[in-house]
Amino acid sequence: MIDAYLEIMHGYLVGRESESATADALERAGFSPSSSPVAPSSSPSTFGVYRELVTRQWRAVLDHFFRAARAFALASSRTDDPTWDELALAFHQAHPPTEGNPNVFCLPFAAYLEARGCGAELVELADFAVTRYRAMHVAHGPTPVVEADVFARTYGFDVVSFSRAAEAGEAGCLLAAVPTTVVIGRSRRTGALRVVRASLGALVALSEADGSASSDQLPAGLTRALVESERGALALEGLLP
Repeated sequence: MIDAYLEIMHGYLVGRESESATADALERAGFSPSSSPVAPSSSPSTFGVYRELVTRQWRAVLDHFFRAARAFALASSRTDDPTWDELALAFHQAHPPTEGNPNVFCLPFAAYLEARGCGAELVELADFAVTRYRAMHVAHGPTPVVEADVFARTYGFDVVSFSRAAEAGEAGCLLAAVPTTVVIGRSRRTGALRVVRASLGALVALSEADGSASSDQLPAGLTRALVESERGALALEGLLP
């Protein structure tokens, strides 16, 4: 009985269902204020304060997870763009939490921003945050697998420098329109997050290591010696075995 009650109330607490819809659902399920398995006055309106607290908690998680993206959005002078508050609320309503891990709740946010047509700067900053989290929470296999336990990204902006500055609390940091290619992963040697600015040679070495590219042919301008040098550098970072 308590499980059925909590299942109905969950939609209300995360903001997916209105108070009236929740009250109707409770009544259809046979619950009334006097028969509530929680308390005699456990109508949805009684839980309004809890709904607000739940919303604030998940919003705080989102703000912290995407500190750089939030800093950029708050500093943006584009009046036609949705505000950070509007984006966060809409995302929470479209993707209400379904489990206890608050970080998992944040993972679809970058894709959500892209689907909404938000600016590339915001999307890339959000993707950089999501990719770093994913890199730190995967298990390493015997060989690296691109997009599984090590990630390669090419951004149109220097999201690395901006994120480091914004997440350190620096004021007035600027997001430079500098194309940036990085390899992101958890070091096989130390377990620490590694974000390495990567050349074409590094990307080829990474692709060869996971078997997605042949070592027989190299892109124009690359030599085998350069690729092997980049392979060694990635290995020193712990991104290759």
